[in-house]
Amino acid sequence: MGQLLSQPSPVGSNPTVVAYDPSNGYIYVTDSGSDTVSVINGATVIANITVGSDPYVVAYDPSNGYIYVTDSGSDTVSVINGATVIATIPVGQWPGGGLRMIHLTGTFTLPICVRTLFR
Repeated sequence: MGQLLSQPSPVGSNPTVVAYDPSNGYIYVTDSGSDTVSVINGATVIANITVGSDPYVVAYDPSNGYIYVTDSGSDTVSVINGATVIATIPVGQWPGGGLRMIHLTGTFTLPICVRTLFR
């Protein structure tokens, strides 16, 4: 188990899925209730990026360093570079598929110890 190194960082409403970018150390959290992706550096939320409706799945692509977010409510995929959306791609209905069923309710905080899971 990871050790809690600091107080949890507040993220947006209904955090759902986490991705880690090893090139910059950022953690990306989809916040389906606020239509944002929270970007965490160390113990600090450095950005809340507005993306499409109901963001769920988030993934890091090591070949180009981009973060891809499925926006289930708007049928798009948002492409993020660092802390900026660089493209919004229209795709088929309900990108993210079955993961939509893993919906959390309420407002949560993300423990910084999550970072240790990726080491």
